[in-house]
Amino acid sequence: MQVPEEDAAAVTALVLQSLERAAGRWAAGVGRTVRGRGPRRPALVGRQGLTGFAIWVGPEADGEDGNMKPMKAFETVTAIENAVPLDRVVRPLRNTVARTIGSGPAGDALRGDWLGHPLHPVAVQLPTGAFMSASLLDAMPRLDPQGRAARALIAVGLLTAGPAAASGLADWAGMHEQMQRVGVVHAAANTVALALYAGSLAARVTGNASRGRTLAVAGLSVLGAGGFLGGHLAFRQAAG
Repeated sequence: MQVPEEDAAAVTALVLQSLERAAGRWAAGVGRTVRGRGPRRPALVGRQGLTGFAIWVGPEADGEDGNMKPMKAFETVTAIENAVPLDRVVRPLRNTVARTIGSGPAGDALRGDWLGHPLHPVAVQLPTGAFMSASLLDAMPRLDPQGRAARALIAVGLLTAGPAAASGLADWAGMHEQMQRVGVVHAAANTVALALYAGSLAARVTGNASRGRTLAVAGLSVLGAGGFLGGHLAFRQAAG
């Protein structure tokens, strides 16, 4: 039986309104008071989806006029998107990636054509998981009293970071300029994180476990910042 278009539209609108009200009730229940101005409300920011709703990113405080204000983290990323001076790095790097990877079999493999899905989001799980697991063992030394497992995990993370970065560059080369600016900062943050983890491994191997743990914490923090930018590329800018 065919449903009239008017009835289908009415039902769809009712469902979406119900979801919005439910989200509002959830936010009111778990929101916290900000300087006595009442509970925080959910922020709906990002790209518009098929339903017309934007991506849910979490609660934030209202502005003085009662309207939603952009989250400061997204304001920072928007500034990166519009940072034209970054093009001095973007252009030569893009040309280098195009020459070395290009659109041949290597580029197709790194982009995940054979997988039917971008390879980079899958590849980054290996180094990220290894680094996070090493920090977890550092936090619970009874599980790894000699520190051997943490050293092995950091080594695995460093070894698998290369293929993950290559797959990311292959995707990045085909993005538009605003996405490429964010991608350059994302890559720079991850490079700093890798340098910190390399220093951590070197310190552990030479017997300075305390310094190794400190560098690993710093590396994980920078890696988190880089991951935030990667998430911005994937979910707000719809990369891949």
